[in-house]
Amino acid sequence: MNMNKFSCILPIFLVVTSSYLICPSLSDQRTQDLISQICGGVSDHATCAYELNDHLPSPETDLPGLTRLTVDLTLALARDAERIFGGRREHEDDERLIKLYGFCETKYHSAVGFAEGAKYDADRGDFKSMVYLLQLCAPPIIECQNAPGANDIFVLRSRNEAMRTFISMGLKEGSLF
Repeated sequence: MNMNKFSCILPIFLVVTSSYLICPSLSDQRTQDLISQICGGVSDHATCAYELNDHLPSPETDLPGLTRLTVDLTLALARDAERIFGGRREHEDDERLIKLYGFCETKYHSAVGFAEGAKYDADRGDFKSMVYLLQLCAPPIIECQNAPGANDIFVLRSRNEAMRTFISMGLKEGSLF
């Protein structure tokens, strides 16, 4: 008799589970709509959409969750760039490149400080203050990007472009509150 009960429940379980996996929920669509709205206002739409979708904490992430995610990604990238530039500076023989890497490392150190403050504000739900601090991240990155010779070095150019994209994403998200 127990086998018959199990036999009746199993098909229902499979149908419910299959329909859940096949059909995205309404919240998933809302999250994708938010991502489209955010990334539509950013110069590098593809990177924006890829990074948000790739790191999405759950399929039902709301605007505050996406904003916190963006700030986390911004902070991680700034810390990574600061570390990379410090390492390259230490292992470089060309005096011009040593100065350039040191200059950008210092600029990214400033950006890390502002991004840490923005993360703190985003975690508290103070998105107005978060936007202000994210805006302060941009000038040091632009200074690094505009340093003589910076655009000739791929690692500098790619990190600066990615940082500016993440900052733009956070600013766009902040404008939606």
